[in-house]
Amino acid sequence: MTPAVLALLAFAIPYSDFVDSVPTPEAGRAVAVAPNYSGQWRLDWDDVVDGSLAAEPKSCTVRLKCVAGELSGDFIGPVAGRERDAVIRGEVSHSVEGSLLTFKQVEEGYACCYLVFLSATTADASAQTGVWHDTRGGAGEFRLLKHQ
Repeated sequence: MTPAVLALLAFAIPYSDFVDSVPTPEAGRAVAVAPNYSGQWRLDWDDVVDGSLAAEPKSCTVRLKCVAGELSGDFIGPVAGRERDAVIRGEVSHSVEGSLLTFKQVEEGYACCYLVFLSATTADASAQTGVWHDTRGGAGEFRLLKHQ
């Protein structure tokens, strides 16, 4: 293994479907609980990158499974009025600063990538807002809300 890989492994946080918490790097620092990404999520999105999600975003439901940091999933029901035969693949990386979630939606003739960072000091770990970009030149904000 290269020194860079060894360094990453030395600071890696163990997974168990997901970690229960992120270690506190210094006394007194607030740390958010890392969410368990396995399950059903509502995916809300808009079509503008402007630092906030639209008041009435588009919405669909995704089913995600996370094992050892590897994410997989699919859509449940229609997306923007039509069924999608898309596969979702991605990964989650952790550090004492927070979690980075990256995933791709891939289907015939189209792909979309999503990126969200959840700070270790974020108060609400169940609602995460990030940015998406697609192969048609589109982009916007998105949010994942875990179904209870």
